[in-house]
Amino acid sequence: MPKFNLILIIISILFTNIYASTIDEKVLLYEKQRLSKDKNIQIEKIEIYNKQDIKKFGWMAYVLNIKLNINNKKLAIKDVLFTNGSYISNNLINLESNENLIELIRLPIDTVYYNKRHLIAGKYKSKKKILIFSDPLCKKCKIIVPKLINYVNKYKNTFALYYYNFPDIKQNPASDIVSKAILYLIKKRKINSIIKIHQTNFNKYFSNQETNKETILKGINNILNTNIKLSDLETSDTNNELLFDIQMGENLLIYNELTIFINGIKEKDIINSLKI
Repeated sequence: MPKFNLILIIISILFTNIYASTIDEKVLLYEKQRLSKDKNIQIEKIEIYNKQDIKKFGWMAYVLNIKLNINNKKLAIKDVLFTNGSYISNNLINLESNENLIELIRLPIDTVYYNKRHLIAGKYKSKKKILIFSDPLCKKCKIIVPKLINYVNKYKNTFALYYYNFPDIKQNPASDIVSKAILYLIKKRKINSIIKIHQTNFNKYFSNQETNKETILKGINNILNTNIKLSDLETSDTNNELLFDIQMGENLLIYNELTIFINGIKEKDIINSLKI
């Protein structure tokens, strides 16, 4: 290779790295300035966790790890920013498909997600691992989760199904207690009861907007023919487990009530994909 061509390639690589570094710094500075506008927030650390080139649209997606102190409470969160080098935004929607570009980001799924505590169907050592985040009161979840559990149990030597609670408490306040009931039932290995909760239309007992915990629990006990007490659900362990599930979902940038991965790949149409 001629020396002149080699020099051009080296200069090109150096320029690209300098440009990328400059953009990285601008993104971090923008996020710092944006968060600093809230006087209640103290920023402890902001770093780039992952960045991906959304080539189809000409933008770069930045996933940031952020450590904050808000009113003496420490928080670790993730945030997403998009930039094309000239403009920056925390949200981009495709006007034609109405798709949020966040859906195109693929973060690696750590093996810590595949643990026996979250295994509800199939065998732990199965090669095909299904990871599901669900709100038991969302319409899609109520249709898909029971079918998926039964399917995995049918092919338990092939699949392992790991269930994480991801309730949309703003939209469905009642899902807080229902999710805690599911955590309780998973510990008791009452998987059929989890299926029944998803299959049940609770409108006869309470609405999704119900906030009276006793009313919600009464409905659950009625359909399961159980005697679960509120004190069984409202424990520090259960509260921490629910927060853990939600945090694990947020770490994967999950915003929908139902999200499913098969061997780390997000699956949009699980019914047709597995022919359930």
